Amino acid sequence: MNPLPAAVAIACAVLAPGLWAQSTDVGNPSATPPGSPAPAAASAVGAVVSALQGADRGSSEEGRHELRTGDRLRFRIEEDPATGREPILVAVNSVGEASFPVSRESDIRVTLPVRGKTLKQVREQLAARLLEDYYHRATVELNLEEKTVTPGKVQFFGEMRGTVPILPDQPPLFLSEQILQMGVPDFADLRRVKVHRMDPVTQKSQIIEMDVRSIIKGGQRAKDLLLQDGDRVEVPQKWIN
Repeated sequence: MNPLPAAVAIACAVLAPGLWAQSTDVGNPSATPPGSPAPAAASAVGAVVSALQGADRGSSEEGRHELRTGDRLRFRIEEDPATGREPILVAVNSVGEASFPVSRESDIRVTLPVRGKTLKQVREQLAARLLEDYYHRATVELNLEEKTVTPGKVQFFGEMRGTVPILPDQPPLFLSEQILQMGVPDFADLRRVKVHRMDPVTQKSQIIEMDVRSIIKGGQRAKDLLLQDGDRVEVPQKWIN
């Protein structure tokens, strides 16, 4: 890991000993090992996270918003020793990650998977990472600068084919309702519909198998699935009509 620039290191009374040790305690066996958590961080976590819970200055709509590719964020660390008070703009990239500099004058960044998470969840995770390696205290300001206007989409394949847009202001899109709206082909097997979905945290694909026929015929709406951007819905063929 590269050290912070000298201008930041001079002011590192707020930085964790794990980072400070790399420039001042080399060769001292009693020094804190590079990259180790700050001793004061554990005691500070509770106070900082508690403060962060009330730090969201955005609207209730912003607080509920789940981040998507293309969203832009305003980011600032209150305790940043570098000069400048204006927030830094950070974008959510194509794989759903955002990269946050640990200081205005540093090339070191903390990269987190943020797609599908709220600002509060990202703020708390980022503060914890900063406390672990870089700061004694880390008050993170994180707000939504701009929501992406690109519509999401759900792809149907197999016996039902087509692309369904997910628009920001439209009502929730449920699987059974969308299938009925598209029209069910004679040989579509609704008992074994599979929804292929990418987990925003692990970035691994998961398959959700749905008995859409029982949802429709039995009125089991509580078992219906809310579709999400990026879902791929596989409707298999049945062999006996």
